[in-house]
Amino acid sequence: MENNQLIKLRLSNNVGNLNRVVGVLSRIGSKITSMSCYSKPEDDQCVVNFSADIAPRDRRLVYYQIKNLQDVLSVEMVEKDSSLVRESALVRIPTSYATDVALQDIMDTYRIQVVHRSGKSLVLEVVGRPEKIEGFLDAVNEFSPLEVQRGGAITMDRERKDD
Repeated sequence: MENNQLIKLRLSNNVGNLNRVVGVLSRIGSKITSMSCYSKPEDDQCVVNFSADIAPRDRRLVYYQIKNLQDVLSVEMVEKDSSLVRESALVRIPTSYATDVALQDIMDTYRIQVVHRSGKSLVLEVVGRPEKIEGFLDAVNEFSPLEVQRGGAITMDRERKDD
């Protein structure tokens, strides 16, 4: 996790933009660990947040290479201390009375929402900092989750820069 860098981009919403960004990362041997995207069609722009394993020595190079790509409007290397960072995950766990009882403490600890319940499984939703998501996934691993879907990191500055 020490090489994990969160990057926030604002791009013109054109074909191939994301491929060029991924190309910069692949050239230095970096791996994307999560990604989220939000597009406002009326602005013809999109905001992309992604986490990638980038060695500290390569971060400045990555910043300038991405910044100089066609249609990149802004690049921000997100500092976790000055930003709010959240992820979400949905986890399907097989259920039984014993499982439900054992899960209750974990659900209370991580403030988990039950979003679907059937006779065979339970779908749980967790939202929070990436560390919280990791901790929850580690805690429920003993219940042999049937399915895990994890969303990419989203970020917002704690204070608006124009305030």
